[in-house]
Amino acid sequence: PCLQAGAAACRAGLAALPEAEGTAVLLAGLDGAVQLSVRLESDPGDRRIEALCRGLAAAPVTGGVVTGPRLERAWGEATVPLAQGPWGLLRGAATAFAQANADQDEALRRHVVRLAAPAGSLVLELFAGVGNLTVGLCGQASSVTAVEAAGPAASLLRQQAGAWPGEVRVRAGAAAALVQALQREGATAEVVVLDPPREGAPGLLPRLAPLGPRRLVYVACDPTTLARDLAELTADGRWRVATVVLLDMMPQTFHVETLV
Repeated sequence: PCLQAGAAACRAGLAALPEAEGTAVLLAGLDGAVQLSVRLESDPGDRRIEALCRGLAAAPVTGGVVTGPRLERAWGEATVPLAQGPWGLLRGAATAFAQANADQDEALRRHVVRLAAPAGSLVLELFAGVGNLTVGLCGQASSVTAVEAAGPAASLLRQQAGAWPGEVRVRAGAAAALVQALQREGATAEVVVLDPPREGAPGLLPRLAPLGPRRLVYVACDPTTLARDLAELTADGRWRVATVVLLDMMPQTFHVETLV
């Protein structure tokens, strides 16, 4: 209901720019707080942006941001609480990726920790986002190196990580480049967890071998790119698939989250 109300108000506010093209994202938090992000493909001019922001600020949202090629206007709260557990609080933002199903997201966290078995291990987490899986891993691992390329997500992850248990090192940058950097530094990782976007992680998995991982946990939102990447990983016989878990994130759609 809070998303429906926010979406209706968002439509009303966007009526100020009937010809605009872009993307609107609404993110609901634990307490029903909703944050809004509007990304415009073109700059409609200061006067029209002011009218748009006034309209959107009147919506039942706790905060929002409007961005475009040469503009960024923000108001209200910058984040919303997404989850809470023994590790503390996880906060997210409409400008960063978040899972769309909170109950299944909690199940995802539990399954990742079970499969990763991170107790006392050095964990490398790739495509960490705002820390959605990091929070479950860091309380048990000896340390977690969390890698994220998207600026808003990496910034929010870094802001939060200090409040979570254990040691979390945040590295901002592309996964492939940072894996190479870790190899040059002589780093090791006993467990690797990765949750890439829909295009998967082509060419990345074989590069992990020099880090010496014993276990890999791959979280995929697209079974097709997952199959491609697993075929690449297992081609030389050194790795095998031990467990597959499916989570129906969006019932009555083709979307399924797969853990391997």
